[in-house]
Amino acid sequence: PPPAMKTFHGATYSKWILGNVCRFIDGTTSLLVNYLLLLTSDTISGLMMNFVAFEFLMDIDNIAFHLALEGYLTDSIEYMAKAATKLTLPKKSYAKRHCCRYLDSMFLIVVYLLVVAC
Repeated sequence: PPPAMKTFHGATYSKWILGNVCRFIDGTTSLLVNYLLLLTSDTISGLMMNFVAFEFLMDIDNIAFHLALEGYLTDSIEYMAKAATKLTLPKKSYAKRHCCRYLDSMFLIVVYLLVVAC
C-alpha cells in the first residue's frame, strides 16, 4: 500500500488509483496542449505568448497549494497541505518486476518518437 494510507485515515486504495489516473490525464493533456500550441502558432511571438499563458494556467494549482500552506484557507486544509509536504515517495517499488523496471524510460521514448513522427 502507498505510504499515504498510513498517514491519512481517509485514504483508500481506490482514491490512490483515482489520484494517479488524474495525474496521468493531467500530464497527457499538458503534453497534448503544448504540442498543439507548437503546431498552431504562426509567429515566434505568438508561440511565446501562448506558452506564457499556458504556464500561468498551470501554476494556479501551485498558488492554491501555497495559500493553503500559509493558512489563508480553512484550518483543515492547512493541516492537510502541511501533512502532504512531509510525505515521501518510495524509490521505484515496482523495480522487482523486470518488465516494469524501465517503464518510465520506455514511455518517454515512445512519446518522443510520436512527436517526431507527426
